[in-house]
Amino acid sequence: MRIVVTGISGSGREVHLKRFVEFAEAKNTKVKLFSVGSMMFEAARKLGVEIKEDKILDLSPSSLNFLRATVFEQIIREAENYENIVISTHASFRWKKHVFQAFDFHYLNELSPDAFITISDSALPIKIRLESSKQWRGRLTLKEILVWRDEETLLTKS
Repeated sequence: MRIVVTGISGSGREVHLKRFVEFAEAKNTKVKLFSVGSMMFEAARKLGVEIKEDKILDLSPSSLNFLRATVFEQIIREAENYENIVISTHASFRWKKHVFQAFDFHYLNELSPDAFITISDSALPIKIRLESSKQWRGRLTLKEILVWRDEETLLTKS
């Protein structure tokens, strides 16, 4: 099974997915988790570029697209070795009052997922989590979080 899981920053997506993998393995089902964000930082390091977590969204769109494409090419290659995979990614980002897409439909079509899931939470817990992060502290209002959360869900459905 191939599952793509989206969720905005602060939604708890990564924590929930790590628990899911542990649960599956406790039931003797192997699941490979591909975390696109972490993999993008690793791809940049392999290219000799060190990117601070709070600066990645300041990269040019072409640089972000290149890193994302590099990661999805890797996922496509490695996915063949696993029966069950989960790809953790964003559908969109809100950064400096702009919204932009965070995945490439070309690669999603190539992966041919069996399911798309969006992990969400109420706006206030998301806001609290974001405020504890250097990258997100003071960047989004509750209204912007609500809008981003809805955009994430809508893009994932499409």
